[in-house]
Amino acid sequence: MKRVSLLTLSLMLVLAFAVSSAFSAHEEGMQTIEGNVICLLPDYNKGNVKPVISNGPCDKLPPHAHVLITV
Repeated sequence: MKRVSLLTLSLMLVLAFAVSSAFSAHEEGMQTIEGNVICLLPDYNKGNVKPVISNGPCDKLPPHAHVLITV
């Protein structure tokens, strides 16, 4: 019985979050953000990443993560 109650509560919280997120995004509309996109290029030999400021599309590079630094 406790598991069913916990599952029901969890589902209600997820649903409430989804509904509130949908309404808040719809009310605000689109926003433009200025800043730099940093590509975190993997350096497998050293076991870390090399941060590079992106100045264009980077789809020709190996798969990597990105960080946005806003102004």
